[in-house]
Formats: sequence, C-alpha cells, structure tokens
Amino acid sequence: ATDSTSGISSYSVSLDSGKNKNYSTSGIPATGDTTKSSYLYKDDSNAKIEYFNESDSDTTNDEIRVYFKGLNASELTEGKHSFKVTVTDKAGNENSSTQDFYLDKTPPGISELAIANISTVKKGQTYTLSIFKRIPSFSGKIEDPFYGSEKTNDDGSKDTFDKVSSGIDNINLTLKKLDGKKYVNHFTKDYSVTSNRFYITTPYPLVDGQYEVLITAKDKAGNNSSYPAFYLKIGNNSFLSLASSFVSNLFNNGKDIKQINQPTFLPSSKTTVNILNSVKQQRISTVQSFVSWVANFISKLWRNTLRLN
Repeated sequence: ATDSTSGISSYSVSLDSGKNKNYSTSGIPATGDTTKSSYLYKDDSNAKIEYFNESDSDTTNDEIRVYFKGLNASELTEGKHSFKVTVTDKAGNENSSTQDFYLDKTPPGISELAIANISTVKKGQTYTLSIFKRIPSFSGKIEDPFYGSEKTNDDGSKDTFDKVSSGIDNINLTLKKLDGKKYVNHFTKDYSVTSNRFYITTPYPLVDGQYEVLITAKDKAGNNSSYPAFYLKIGNNSFLSLASSFVSNLFNNGKDIKQINQPTFLPSSKTTVNILNSVKQQRISTVQSFVSWVANFISKLWRNTLRLN
C-alpha cells in the first residue's frame, strides 16, 4: 500500500470480523526498525508480530507476520473464513481489503465402483479375470462433498461457517501381488480427474497370480480416502493360462511397455453409461490384443494336437 501525500502510518489485521469469535490487532507500524534485519516486535496474550528484511535497501522484500494466539487453543473449523487488512495513513485516512479463504477437512468419497465387464465391487471380495483380458479397467463415481461448520464458543455463542469443497485432485490405483503369504507392491499410479466419474486401466497386462487392489481419492486440500480393498485373481495353472501369462510377462519386462499403453481416464458423458455391459468402453491395447492373439493361437494349436492324438 502507498500514499504519496501523507505516507502509510500503520496496519490493522483482523480474522473472521463480524463473527462472535474473532481475532484482531492494530497499530502495527508500517516501517520497522531499519537497524535490524529481522526481529520480534510484539508478543502478548493476543498476538505475536515479527518483522523481516527491514535493514536492507530493498523495500519490496519487507515482511510483517502476524500470529493470533487464540488459534493455538482454538483451531479454525471447516468452512469459509476471511481476514481483513486495514491501512491507515498519517492523516488518519483508512483503506481496507478483505480476502476469503477456505478450510476443507473432509475427504472425498468413492462409490459405484466396478470392474468393467465383470462385476460391481464389494469390500474384501475376490474377482476372477479372464486369461484373455489381462488389463482390468475400473470405473466409479467420486465426490468431494461440501461441508461447513457450526462452532460453539466459550461464552456459549455460536458461529456458522459456509460450506466449502476444494474439489477432486486425483485418483490413485495401487496393486499388490501375493508373494508367498504377503502382498508386495506391484504397481501404483496417480490418474488426473476432470469429472465426478472416472474410468482407469492398468498400464500393462497382469501375469498369473492374486492381487490386492486399493483405489484412493484425493482432493485439492490434501484430504484422501480409500475404497475398501478387494482382490483380483487370474490364471489356473493350465497350459493355456501359463502360456499367456508368460507372454504378458515378456511385455511387462519390456522397456517400451508404458509407451504402448498409457493409463487412461475417460470422462463420462452427460448420460450415465452402464460400464459393466459396455464393450465399447472396454479399451483393448495393442499389448492385450497381441497377448489374446497368442493365447488363442496356442489354444487352437493345442486343440489340433489333441485331435491328431
């Protein structure tokens, strides 16, 4: 703030002005002690005020920090808050600016989770994949609800804070493969989200085995929540299953696998699509097509061999 006529004299800062419970401090000098670089100006039961970078010639990096003591024992609740800074010049004129800020403490939620063309998902259940479709796809709904708060103050008065939502940031897909008696990390990936419906796939075919699947939603405030774990099983130790798993493993070990089939997110249309029976939404990658072709070829070869015998 500047005043070419009188010059700035002081600042006042307030938090949640207009609420029954609010915080404020005034009379903060516009210019600190220029003989000191950084120092503590005030520290009482109400506020702590510090000055920084006062002694150098660069006035653009001058900084004043204000900490309200009441917040240490009474944390801000969820919802919309505001702070106001008032500038007073040497002639007594004032000018104020108010800035709103939002506290989102509620994690997003995942619902309607399904494995494309297989089944809806339930906690702790195991789902068997076809050996010809080793790249599973998952769909569902993700929401970051709007929440505010009502706070009862020490004197019995109440303050209400408007509902807020920071919005969805991403979804994380983590697969762990059963190795002996424990599950070990196999794959993890963050997927960007642009709508409240998501559709994601693994980046490469899964080899035979059992997997634990964990899908986690994260909002832009850093809150996150995970859908209860469920399990995938693929392969039955048959010759055909082992052969197709072997081919999948060859591709998984290839350096160019991620270039062949990147994880995808497909925003939904305005009309909800039944993902369980929609063949069109089941994307088949070059890798999966080749694996299926090899598996089918081996199957035919095996059947012909049996006929000859």
